[in-house]
Amino acid sequence: MNIVIRPSNENDIKEIIELQSQSLFQLSSKYYNQKQKQAIINSQKRARSLLYHQEKIYVAEIDGEKIIGFACFIYKHNKLGQIGGIYVHPDYFRKGVGTKLIEKIEEIARQYNVVILEVFSSLDAVVFYRKKGYTSVRRVNFVIEFTFTNMPTQFLYKKLKPISQNEADEIKKLLNYEIKQHQKSNHLIQFILYFIIFFLIGFFIAIAIMSQL
Repeated sequence: MNIVIRPSNENDIKEIIELQSQSLFQLSSKYYNQKQKQAIINSQKRARSLLYHQEKIYVAEIDGEKIIGFACFIYKHNKLGQIGGIYVHPDYFRKGVGTKLIEKIEEIARQYNVVILEVFSSLDAVVFYRKKGYTSVRRVNFVIEFTFTNMPTQFLYKKLKPISQNEADEIKKLLNYEIKQHQKSNHLIQFILYFIIFFLIGFFIAIAIMSQL
């Protein structure tokens, strides 16, 4: 089995989105129910289509024919990078594909002089990241847009190079800021959803009242 990791191109996007859906559908029922799986599949389809040109995506291709996995790297700021996701086709789970992909992402991150690489991992993949040297910080819940579905994730990070105590303190502040920003985003999404629902309820009640006049 000859696996090559290469940068993605425009022709890969359809196959990438399909593989992503297949991979997410295999999320363990121990952590995620069917509603959560479907919500994150739909959400990630939209996100991958919209963010394709903002991410650096690398695909794992077998024998030069089939994409069996991919990973995303996002350069953020102040020597901070993020793994936007690692996805592997279910037929190739536990065959070293994820390892090859994460090694590539870390290689690219170092080229950007990234010191800390962070990831919001599915609960299924936490053990994988820990084995690769990532440290768990805390669990973070995401609210999937357009739904009331909560998606629990684990926030982890890895130091890619030695850092001083001052740098460590600065990085700690950045990581806490990242978590707070995601929490604010979740609260905003919830507020918007509640506002829309109450607006629609009020609208239909008003129509019902007017129809009785």
